[in-house]
Amino acid sequence: MSNQSDTLSAAAPTPLRRTRPLTWSIRRELWENRSIWIAPLAIAAVLIFGFMLGVVGPHHMPTVHRSSSTVVTKTLSDGSVQVTRRATNDGVTTSGQVSPSGLSVTVDAGPRTPAQRAALAAIPYDIAAVVLLVGMTIVALFYCLGTLQNERRDRSILFWKSLPVSDLTAVTAKAIVPLAILPAVTFVVILATQLVIYGLSQVSQLTGSASEALVWTPRSVLEGLWVLLYGEITATIWIAPVYGWLLLISGWARRGGFLWAILPPLALSLIERIAFGTTYLWHIFFSRLNGGFDEAFVTPTKESMTAGIPIVGVDQLDPGKFVDNPAVWLGLAFAGACFAGAVWLRRYRDPG
Repeated sequence: MSNQSDTLSAAAPTPLRRTRPLTWSIRRELWENRSIWIAPLAIAAVLIFGFMLGVVGPHHMPTVHRSSSTVVTKTLSDGSVQVTRRATNDGVTTSGQVSPSGLSVTVDAGPRTPAQRAALAAIPYDIAAVVLLVGMTIVALFYCLGTLQNERRDRSILFWKSLPVSDLTAVTAKAIVPLAILPAVTFVVILATQLVIYGLSQVSQLTGSASEALVWTPRSVLEGLWVLLYGEITATIWIAPVYGWLLLISGWARRGGFLWAILPPLALSLIERIAFGTTYLWHIFFSRLNGGFDEAFVTPTKESMTAGIPIVGVDQLDPGKFVDNPAVWLGLAFAGACFAGAVWLRRYRDPG
């Protein structure tokens, strides 16, 4: 009796596991397009190498003055004496000149508030984040422009269409890459790059080979993470219409996808310029590539800038302005229409 039950249990069919076509389609995109993670790592390596040459390298090392101020005297050709005092603790430079005609004093007030000093110290980290975000955008643009066209060019679409994966699932996986996968990968690479730069600046500070201005003194680590995450989300939403347009062109154009992507906007802008003498369309098209900073953040004032760079913190986030902007929703609607068009083209267009 026991042997019979064991035989029946052994012959019972094994339940089938779900194939999860969307998950495997995304994995396919990551396997076929390794630039998704190689490009951010390569950019990060270049940034770290450049930081090492500029900070840890032996040439052009700024001197760290431990005293509160430094006084420099210089005798000019006309016999006058120029005296310059630089306060290293608060960034104030006072210069005076004694001449037969009298005494003149000039005060150059540098960044003295804690927020301004923190923003000045965070410039290398902000530059690393901006460069990686720009690199992410470039990779995403070229990916969207070639993803549907490449599978028709090498005829691999015939194989993928033979699998039980719908065109909607395939195009959705391709859209997820620039909208979610690339931003997530870039976010992690930015954090790793900033940590490496912070470690190098700490080591150079201990050895006395770097300026105090290069040491990161962030207001809050969580604040910086939130600003970066918010900026990536809003920038991705803002540029989504461009991704949708490139996906549509990639599914339609047999060759010369880049020209077909840029010629219609340029032609419309030129027609508007000739007919009406305005450039509204050009500004609309070009604004989609600027990351949506003006739409998602508080407009920086002259007082909120350090060395020409705005101090971006939690107080500068303006999600209400971003959500209430009609251009955001019109752009998402346009991106959805382009996405639907790309699905239709992949389903019914001749894969030749």
